Amino acid sequence: MATVTPTLTISSTDALVDTLSLSVTTALTVTGQSQYGKKLTTGSLVTLAAAADFGESMVYLKNLSDDNNVRGSAPKIIVAFATNDEIIIGKGEFALIPWDGVADLKIKNNSTGSAPYCEFAIFEF
Repeated sequence: MATVTPTLTISSTDALVDTLSLSVTTALTVTGQSQYGKKLTTGSLVTLAAAADFGESMVYLKNLSDDNNVRGSAPKIIVAFATNDEIIIGKGEFALIPWDGVADLKIKNNSTGSAPYCEFAIFEF
């Protein structure tokens, strides 16, 4: 079986009163399928991963927008489980989220500027 090891490190010397240094890591055993790719987003929700095809998974998503607008007005990717908007990923931002595989994982863009690509990886465990 394959193993995926996500690590999150957050550090800052001036964002808070005290120096911040956090690091979290875990090893996930991939017991099902894995997928990696890039998908051009549209203004309507489209299924990125169907619940019928995946069980519990770890999902990586990144907004690959090359729009030159400032972050606030650059295209955003909206992530939805079934039909509810849940997560908004701005230009250059990424998310690593657990997904229970109960509802379809869907994406769209907010129709601002050029449609961004969504880089994604799904690891079923």
